[in-house]
Amino acid sequence: MTADGIVETALGQIHAAGTNQGDFLTVLIPPDAAQIADSAEPMRKEGKLLIHGRVKESIFQGSFYRVDLEIRGGQTLIFHLPNRISRPVQGENLTLETEGSAWVCIQETKKSQAE
Repeated sequence: MTADGIVETALGQIHAAGTNQGDFLTVLIPPDAAQIADSAEPMRKEGKLLIHGRVKESIFQGSFYRVDLEIRGGQTLIFHLPNRISRPVQGENLTLETEGSAWVCIQETKKSQAE
């Protein structure tokens, strides 16, 4: 984390208010904080982050699809995408768009840092 509150993640930079330079943080993305990126949109608005991955699994859950998205490095993120879209297909490459301001930063305690 930098002095101006910028946190560098594998998915991009976000701003973490109320934290200090050198703090250890856990960054959480709420499962409903993303939507399928508009491929026709030529430029991204400031504050938006793109998450590129491959659909490992897509399950209908009533009002949403639970989508397990495998990102670079093999990590899997879980998202809830509205059921008004076409169901993402297993093995499909998918790009999601999310607001960095929707992410939650949790400051690690000194005890958990030592573990």
